[in-house]
Amino acid sequence: MQMLHSLLLLLLLLTTEEGWGKPCMKIGILGEFKTATGKTTSPFGIDIRNGVSLGIQRLKRSGEAVCFEPVEIDINNSISNIPDLIRRAVTQDNVRLFLGLGTSDQALMAADALRDTKSILITPTASSEALVGPAKREIMMFPRNSRIAETMARESWRQGHRAVAIISAANSKYSSDMAENFALALKRQGGRIVEYISTHNADLDAADVERIRVAKPDAIFMPLFELDVVRVLSLLDSSRYMPIIIGTDSWGNTSEIIREMARNISFRAILPRIYSTDLKTTENLSLMQLAKDAKRYKIGDLSAFSYEGVLLYNKMLKTCGGIEKVVGAPQDCLRKSLPFQATTGTIASTSFLSLNRPIQIRTLVGRQ
Repeated sequence: MQMLHSLLLLLLLLTTEEGWGKPCMKIGILGEFKTATGKTTSPFGIDIRNGVSLGIQRLKRSGEAVCFEPVEIDINNSISNIPDLIRRAVTQDNVRLFLGLGTSDQALMAADALRDTKSILITPTASSEALVGPAKREIMMFPRNSRIAETMARESWRQGHRAVAIISAANSKYSSDMAENFALALKRQGGRIVEYISTHNADLDAADVERIRVAKPDAIFMPLFELDVVRVLSLLDSSRYMPIIIGTDSWGNTSEIIREMARNISFRAILPRIYSTDLKTTENLSLMQLAKDAKRYKIGDLSAFSYEGVLLYNKMLKTCGGIEKVVGAPQDCLRKSLPFQATTGTIASTSFLSLNRPIQIRTLVGRQ
C-alpha cells in the first residue's frame, strides 16, 4: 500500500507544473478540425494543433518550460460559435489563454468574449488592422495588412512599377482592406492606381481585362486567395495580356496550389515572404527537427506561428510572473517579453499587440 501511495504521488508530481503541485496551464486551441474554411484546402485547426503540439515538445526538451495542457475547441466551421465557446472554456475549464483562429474574421469575432472574460488570444495568421489597438486582447503573430501592403508598395516602386492596377474581391474584407492599404502606400511612394476592379469572388470577364489593358499598368496588384488567383491568371493568359503581378500573403507561403493549377500559364509575380521552411534561424531549425522526428507534420506559416505562440506564452508567463499578470496587462507583459526569438528571426518591437515580424520578398514564375 505504501509503495502504491508513493507511485501515485510521483505520477501527480510528473503531471503538474514543474513538479510543484500546481496544475498545468491550459491553452484553448480554437479552430476547425473537421471541415475547411472558405477557400482553403484543409481545416486550419489541424495545422494549429500540430504547431501547438510541437511547441509543447520544444519546451519539454528545454527543461525550463511551464507545463501546458492543450484543450481542443472546435468552432465547427462557424464564427458565430466563437464567443460562446470562449466563455464556456473560461467558466467550465478555467482556460484564460487561447491560441488559434487563423483568419481575421474569426479573431475579430472573439473580441468581446476575450474582454468580458479577461482572457487573451494568440492568433497565428490573422492580419486585419481592426485587431490593432490599445484595448485589444489578440496577440497577432502575423504582420498586419498595412505592413504587408507597405512592403509590397515599396518593392513595386523599387522595381519600377509605378502605375498599378488593382483586382480585388468585393466579398472579402481581407482583399478590400489590403487593396486600400496598398493604394495608399503606393501613392505615398509617388505611384498611382490606374484602374481598380472589385468584383464578387474576383469573377472578371473580357470587358474587365480590356479596361486594364487600356489603362496600361506596369503591374497588377492581386490581394486574392489561391483559387481566385488562378482564375484571374487564366483569364489574363487567354486574353494574351499578362503584366507583372504583385501578390500578397493570401497566395500561401509556398503557393503550391497556384504553382500546380497555373503550371501552364506564363506569368511572373512578386510576393511577400513571411515564413519559409528553409529559414536557418535557430528556432526554425528546432521546429524542422521536431517535425521530422514526428514524421507526420507538414509545416507552413499557420503551424509555425502556432508553435511560436506556445513559446511566447511560456516566455510571457515566466517574464511577468504568472497568469494574472499576463491577462491583466497583456500589452505591458508582451513588451517586457521582447526580444522574442521567432522562426523568422528576432522580433524586437510591437505595435500594441501586433508583432513587427520581418517581411522579405520572393518571386514566383509560371511557365517559362
